[in-house]
Order: sequence, then C-alpha cells, then structure tokens
Amino acid sequence: MTEIGFNVTPHKAALPNVARSLKPKVESRLPPIRITDMILEVDSRTGFSNAFTHLRTGRSADNKLALLTAILVACPLLKKKAAECRN
Repeated sequence: MTEIGFNVTPHKAALPNVARSLKPKVESRLPPIRITDMILEVDSRTGFSNAFTHLRTGRSADNKLALLTAILVACPLLKKKAAECRN
C-alpha cells in the first residue's frame, strides 16, 4: 500500500504442469453441453440478460434466446469456445 494506492504483483502458478495434467481428467467427468444451453442456464440463475436494454425504450429483450445468441456471436472468446465444443 502506498500513498497513491496499492499494487498487486502477479505471480506464476505454483503447479501449472499439475493443473495441465488434470484438465483432461476433469473435462472427461463433465457432461457435454452446448454453449447456448449453458448461457441460458447462467441467465436463468443470474438474470444477466436483463442488463441489456433497448437504447430508446429501456425495456429488456422480449426474445431472450435471440439476445443471448447475439451476445454469443459478438463475443470472440465464446465463439472460440463454441468452436472447440463442436470438435
């Protein structure tokens, strides 16, 4: 902590090789799921889609599936993950 704020120095993971070796084991225990289904479930639990409102009316989307699909298409990280899930 200093007079102007605080600084957190990043550190390297202590066991990156162990984590890498566990990844396939963990993934093999997870059921396959389409990314669209995952986004719908996250939204049902969090309601995050309500934060996306129409610019003029301020209303939330009437068609949540269309909204969530647009978010999926617009987000490069999710697009990459969706491609990985298809393979």
